Amino acid sequence: MAIVVNPALYVVGQNSAMYLYYATADQMKVMGLQGMGLGIGFTQQSQDVAMMGMRIAPKVFTGATYDEMTANANYIPGDPSQETLQKAALDSTLLKNIRLYLKDGCHFSAPDQISANGGLTSGTSGMNVGSYADPQIGSPSDLYTNSVSFAPAGPFAVFVAHTDPGDYANITVLSEATNVGQATIELIDTTVWDTLGFEDGDTIIVDYNGATPKYAQIASGCNTDTITLTLETGDSTELADGPLTSGGAVHGATPMQAATQDAAC
Repeated sequence: MAIVVNPALYVVGQNSAMYLYYATADQMKVMGLQGMGLGIGFTQQSQDVAMMGMRIAPKVFTGATYDEMTANANYIPGDPSQETLQKAALDSTLLKNIRLYLKDGCHFSAPDQISANGGLTSGTSGMNVGSYADPQIGSPSDLYTNSVSFAPAGPFAVFVAHTDPGDYANITVLSEATNVGQATIELIDTTVWDTLGFEDGDTIIVDYNGATPKYAQIASGCNTDTITLTLETGDSTELADGPLTSGGAVHGATPMQAATQDAAC
C-alpha cells in the first residue's frame, strides 16, 4: 500500500527544531538552530565486475554507509543543549533519544531502534557527535555561529503519524505482566488506529510523562481493539498502565495515510 502524496505536506525549514532527550525530565531544545540534516541519507558503494568475454562490466552494489550530517546554530552561552553536544563529542556518547523536527511539534526524524538489520535490535541506533566547531563571527556586528557534525549509527526513520489530545481517552496501555518484552495497547475506539494508518510490523514510539520514550513494534492486532506490541530488545522495564494523558503520545514511522495527518500538526 503506497503512501498518499499531498503537496500541502511539504514544509520549509524555518520552523525546524532539534530536541535532545525528548519527552523526559531532561528534555532540551537546541536554540538558535539555522539548519540541519535529517540523518536519513546514505551512500551506496559499488564495484565493477569484469568477466572474460563480457564487453561491459556490470556494476555491483556491495553495501552502504550513512552520510555524515551537520547542524548549524547561533551560539548562546550557557545553552545546556549545546553543552550536551560538546560533551557528547568529547566523550564519544551515542545520543539515542534525539529528534530532528521537520516542523516543530509535528513530523520528526529519529533513530529507529526497531528496524535495524530487518528486525528488533538492542537499541544501538543513534547519533555520534563527530565535531563541535568553535563559535565564529565574520564581523563585530555578527552573531556567533557554530556547527555540529553527526555520524548516524544505525537507521533513522521519519515519524509522520501522531495521536492528538482527542485520542488520549481512547488509548489505554497495559503492561506486559508475565511476559517481559511484550505489551498491549487497548483501544476503546478502533477508528483512532485506522485513521493513523498503522499496520502490523510498524515501528512506533510511545511517549510518557517525564519518562524515556518506549520504542515498540506492532506485532499484531491492528484491526482489533487490542494491539500487541513487541518492545525494543533488552528493554525489561514495563510500560506504565493506564490511559495516555496530555503528556503522552504515540508516533508511527510508516503510516500509509500521510496526506491526512498534517492537520494535527
